[in-house]
Amino acid sequence: MVRSLLSLFLLPISFTAFAEEMPTPNRMSGSMDYVEIGFPRDEGDHYQDPRYKERDEYKQWYEWWYFNGKVQTTNNRNIGYMVVVFHYTVKDPETNKYQDIMDGNMLICDLDNKKSYFSAWPIFADPQYLETLYNVINNSNFSHEKLDIDLKGLLGDGKTVDSNNYYRFNSKSSNGKTKTKDIDIYEIKTRGRAIIEPGRISKEYLDNMREIYSKKVFEKIREKYSNMGLDLTLELDSEPVKINRNGILDMADGGDSYYYTFPHLKTGGTITVGDETFKIASGDSWMDHQWGDFDVKDYGWEWFSIRLENGIYANIFIQVDKDKNEVKKVANFVLPDRPEPEVIGKDDFSVTAREDLWTYDKEALSDYSGINAGYEGMTYPQEFTLDFPSIGLCATIKSEFPHQFGFWYWEGFGKVEATLNGKKLSGFAATELIYPKRERIEY
Repeated sequence: MVRSLLSLFLLPISFTAFAEEMPTPNRMSGSMDYVEIGFPRDEGDHYQDPRYKERDEYKQWYEWWYFNGKVQTTNNRNIGYMVVVFHYTVKDPETNKYQDIMDGNMLICDLDNKKSYFSAWPIFADPQYLETLYNVINNSNFSHEKLDIDLKGLLGDGKTVDSNNYYRFNSKSSNGKTKTKDIDIYEIKTRGRAIIEPGRISKEYLDNMREIYSKKVFEKIREKYSNMGLDLTLELDSEPVKINRNGILDMADGGDSYYYTFPHLKTGGTITVGDETFKIASGDSWMDHQWGDFDVKDYGWEWFSIRLENGIYANIFIQVDKDKNEVKKVANFVLPDRPEPEVIGKDDFSVTAREDLWTYDKEALSDYSGINAGYEGMTYPQEFTLDFPSIGLCATIKSEFPHQFGFWYWEGFGKVEATLNGKKLSGFAATELIYPKRERIEY
């Protein structure tokens, strides 16, 4: 959504303090020491960062750099995209020590024709493929000083770098106009193999994925599935927003996540699917960066990034347990020309409806063993209604179409219809639904 549209419908709104108790520099839930977030340093990687605590071995650790956006192309196509790189630890069953690995995935949604394309390399860690995952991180590069990641995919032998499978995130300066000092441009360059309509994954595709991981012939996949990629320039058109004002999200497992957002990034460049490359005429993107000593295995979440036409952005994070019960939740609202978020705590908003349920094709997934076992038949709402009575806002998010992405979690884009103190508003949202397994599988 372009900046000119955001400024057309600016409505007056006032907030009072609704924030639940937040961590302070001397009170952290997990094992990390509190360090004030700063830029551009904290755009970089934090694994084994000595600022938090001197330690011989980092154990539980997750970090990710996540972007989503909606763009309009020069030929009037509407496309949504998502791309993320992860850096996290797994326990090596042979050495009984924790090893850091990296992976990434991306999603491209043709919102007009209701088709989606997904690619991941490597798919989330399974210990039988740890040697390959170690090779991935050994062949990849990342910086501790700024956003500069070069994640390289490998061919089917698990060793040879695939020049057409990569995730590259970096930052640069054009005029230094934001509070991130010299950094005001992000560049995203990715290539991968596309799964068409990932919510309807076929047994044949899963067999082929097993073939990749079995280190057999990779060319079968290369020929069968389309190339896809992003070549984006994102202009930091908003200031960084620290979640809960201090940049700390208290996670359900007892750990902490450092967390900041760029809610508006002016977006240009190209998007490629198969033989087609689409030039972007206008677009709006969102960036999240999280890192910390938390675990994501036993808890999930319902997450929404909402952009309304009057310039209001909302980051809504609802953590759930294996029975989908709400455990922790918080909403951070960003208002035009206000750098600090307005925080609404768990007791001051609710999800009043989860409707239009969509379920995986259970038959197609039923015999797939490995990292997705236990997810067959998973059901995901396609419509949410969220009520914020303390500010007079009620918003309904309706998925653009169900099979945007559905596998071990659901992700996609939706239209937003809202009322703010009786006045109608519209917008769009990105949604991520991760519901933990009822029976956790230990590897």
